[in-house]
Amino acid sequence: MHHNRVLQLSASPNGGNWGGSPTRTAGWRIRIVATATLVLLGACARDAHRGLTIDVADSAGTVIVSHPTEWRQNLPLIAPDSAVTIGVAEGSLDLQFHRIVSVEFVQGGILVADGGSNEIRRFSNRGEILHRWGGSGDGPGEFRRLRWATSIADTVYAWDESSRRLTVYDEAGNVAHVVRPTFFGGSAPQRVVGMFADHTLIVNPLEISSQPRIGAGVRAGDSPIAVAGWDDAALRPFTTVPGRPIYASSDGIRVPIPFTTYPAYSVAASSLIIGNGATHEFTRYSESGAALRTTRFVPERVVTAADLARYIDAYLESRRDGDASDIERAAKEAPVPEFMPTFDELAAQRSGATWIRTFTLPWDTVAEWVLLDSTGVASARLRTQPQFIIADATAESVVGIVRDSLGVEYIEVLWYSQ
Repeated sequence: MHHNRVLQLSASPNGGNWGGSPTRTAGWRIRIVATATLVLLGACARDAHRGLTIDVADSAGTVIVSHPTEWRQNLPLIAPDSAVTIGVAEGSLDLQFHRIVSVEFVQGGILVADGGSNEIRRFSNRGEILHRWGGSGDGPGEFRRLRWATSIADTVYAWDESSRRLTVYDEAGNVAHVVRPTFFGGSAPQRVVGMFADHTLIVNPLEISSQPRIGAGVRAGDSPIAVAGWDDAALRPFTTVPGRPIYASSDGIRVPIPFTTYPAYSVAASSLIIGNGATHEFTRYSESGAALRTTRFVPERVVTAADLARYIDAYLESRRDGDASDIERAAKEAPVPEFMPTFDELAAQRSGATWIRTFTLPWDTVAEWVLLDSTGVASARLRTQPQFIIADATAESVVGIVRDSLGVEYIEVLWYSQ
């Protein structure tokens, strides 16, 4: 099923805008408006709805779809018909969440993995609790650090990052078996972040301290993705994506460079979408690691001195220690990008479509998500509160995670008419 996460390599000060967002999953009823037809590879496609010309090329077997600068203008705006919110700040423990790490649509409902309680919960589409299992501990079906859960057919798979084991449940929540993959060696930090429909595990083995230094106080490097079967002895390289540059001073300060983003990815059955908004593109890969399609955007929003000053102020406001030296030094000494990232979040649909959230600033009061159809062409927009992160999506709905100003998490489902 769907997983989409920002590959956070360090803790963010507020769990949101500074380090990418919480892990997410989303589903909605949405009206997908097909606005473009791809004509010939190596030629271009005309978006009849808006008169845009979308460049399409074939490079070594990979379709490359390039959007012009006006790619978002006049896109149809989707309006939800109804919404369901799951979660409470106080009250039933069934509805309290403490660190949601994954959410996805499953047959007849919604599957949630809550890392704070180390529990897996299944809800109906109306938000009613159906099953609740797991908990903290070392016994069968328990977790030390629940990282994610997913459902394939009637089986639920859940990963314990601390114990490095995969727990498999039947549809009733009974433990079917527990697997400890053999490809982990020593204490190297290797994080399982998802699973393909063929049960291949997807691993992000990067540790931030291993990032190479590329300039005075700046570290950056590719974030590698590897794959392995449950019984494989070693990881197999899959792909890499540019990581987020970090300002790392000699006295131990580590701060993400302003107006950069962490790599984001989303797993949808037999494909993986991964990209970085600061490089203005994302790529869909098959289970074998073949790049199927790259979608590119022309950067539009120039970073001004006023933007940088406001960004620093917002960052400092989000910090509890009130120490301004780290971010100010990072802004002064590190190379700030000329353009803002195109996007900072993405979520895959089983149909092949993709949602991306256009880069959202800490002071924005509205976020805009853009739906790109299965050909990689932008087709519709959705506006939400900035705290809402799509985690999973269908052709009729999206589901995501909302975190309020007090840090309380909720699940929200938006439904659309056909």
